[in-house]
Amino acid sequence: MADVSTFLTKLEERRRKKRRFIRRTVLLAIIVGLVGGIFWVIFRAPFLRIRDIQVIGNARTSTDDIVHLTEASVLRSSLIGRLLGYDNILAWPNVLPGDILKNAPSLRSIAITRDYRARSITISVVERKPVAVWCLMKNNPVNCVWFDDAGVAFESAPEFEGSLVPVVHDYASDGISLGSPVLPARDFSNLLSVLTAFRQTTVSVKEIRYENPALEELRLTTFDGPMIYVSLRFPADNIPTTLEALKAQSAQGALTPAFRNLQYVDFRVQNRAYYQ
Repeated sequence: MADVSTFLTKLEERRRKKRRFIRRTVLLAIIVGLVGGIFWVIFRAPFLRIRDIQVIGNARTSTDDIVHLTEASVLRSSLIGRLLGYDNILAWPNVLPGDILKNAPSLRSIAITRDYRARSITISVVERKPVAVWCLMKNNPVNCVWFDDAGVAFESAPEFEGSLVPVVHDYASDGISLGSPVLPARDFSNLLSVLTAFRQTTVSVKEIRYENPALEELRLTTFDGPMIYVSLRFPADNIPTTLEALKAQSAQGALTPAFRNLQYVDFRVQNRAYYQ
């Protein structure tokens, strides 16, 4: 009887081991199947392949250039992006790396929208808008660039003549890189106020000269009028009313000589104006 009991015990133990082995094998097969299925969905499923990429908001920048720039950024932004490839919708982030704009100075921002149902990507860009031209007069030939309202040089520009397009002639700097500021932040803010001020006057400016960064000032030559000196250390809020007052007084023949006969008007002291 003892031998029979021992045999039955061993038989039951073998059956339990076999059932455990089967359960583990089935579980492993399920896990492998799930993992394989997930990998197939992520890497091979056609419903994750991008069918269309659209670019909106660009007028000055080539659509192809923007697409190539963002695709390259996707591939280098993360390991997942490199593994999936740029044609996989999961590889595209909502926010691209901040340094991507270093390679596209004409763009102010880039945003990505993914549409899983349409399997499409929309790249929304905001381009820099030209405010004026900055010309490096020490270069031969003269090198001019457009800059925006943030003071960033972003695109080559022709050397304009006349007063329709504001142009700053820089006789101090040797060079400037696209994507870099043309002036320190405070000076540029006050330069914008100078440009705005003269748009509010009837004085036509022939040349804006920037000659010495240490002085933080501009010298403006006018058409058939006086030289005008302004500072970049403070805003130019008082310039429009002062110049128009001088012109009005000269027209009436009172208090000042004819405006065109003035030698200069000096705004380099805050809240003061001197003329001769």
